[in-house]
Amino acid sequence: NGQVRVATGQATTGVWDAAATLASGVGDGTDVDVAVNFAGDAVVVWSSVSAGVQAVVRPRGGGWSAPVRLGTGTDVDVALDTTGNAVAVWLASHAGGVLMSARYRRGPAAWSRRFVVARDAAAPSLAMNSDGNAVALWIRRPTNVVTSALRPVSLGTWVRYTVLSGRGASSPTVAMLQRGDAFAAWNRTVPPRITVESRQFAG
Repeated sequence: NGQVRVATGQATTGVWDAAATLASGVGDGTDVDVAVNFAGDAVVVWSSVSAGVQAVVRPRGGGWSAPVRLGTGTDVDVALDTTGNAVAVWLASHAGGVLMSARYRRGPAAWSRRFVVARDAAAPSLAMNSDGNAVALWIRRPTNVVTSALRPVSLGTWVRYTVLSGRGASSPTVAMLQRGDAFAAWNRTVPPRITVESRQFAG
């Protein structure tokens, strides 16, 4: 009978508040990610076998929303912009290797429907800048190459799919600057060596 719990604290004091329970009975194998912005808004997304992919949001000074079910899957990742809008990605469990996403827009619109970003995917990573532009990386099977896609806030959909690496890549990660530049890094096995590679995108 697993629980998803969250605690907030002040970095300047090192003092944490008492943990709050966001969900109970989520079962085993829960995967959790959290994002916050400079304003103090927060979003938590988690997945489990029994509960699927769920999300809660908390505006600065407010309380946590009720959980919203986004789908089923694993490998959740979530990012947040300065106005409290969010994007979440995960791997759908009903069709292995399908990378899904959903968008949260602060206000009555709330979470969007699910959207297929890519198939034959693994190990997703997500980043967003304060304006709401997002970038996602993942490993594309079976060649194990790092692939990226951009989600400009002005378009509201995933575009510019690009292969970033050669074969044998794993563990991609990505970060994004305010101006839209992105930095990606991953491991790549080129026998007998394992190397760390990176690429930069100028926004």
